[in-house]
Amino acid sequence: MNGEIVIVTYKPFDGMAGDLKNLVDGHTKRLQELELATNRQPIICQAEDGSILEIFEWASPEASSRAHEHPAAGRPLLKSLKTRMNLS
Repeated sequence: MNGEIVIVTYKPFDGMAGDLKNLVDGHTKRLQELELATNRQPIICQAEDGSILEIFEWASPEASSRAHEHPAAGRPLLKSLKTRMNLS
């Protein structure tokens, strides 16, 4: 595969942990439907404070840039997201 493994953490606004978890659970599937992520199963973990760790694989080196330009790729996460950190 020519993809890139990505490790991202998300911290929700107060009271939005459940909403953020629901959005992250569907995030990689949306990226896969847009052919921006590979079919590799994502790893999603949630800490007691509601922070979420997501690990997935971009379909290509350009996929990250294309995802940030696509309205359906990540914007739904923003309403419940306090901080986002790309760890890879």
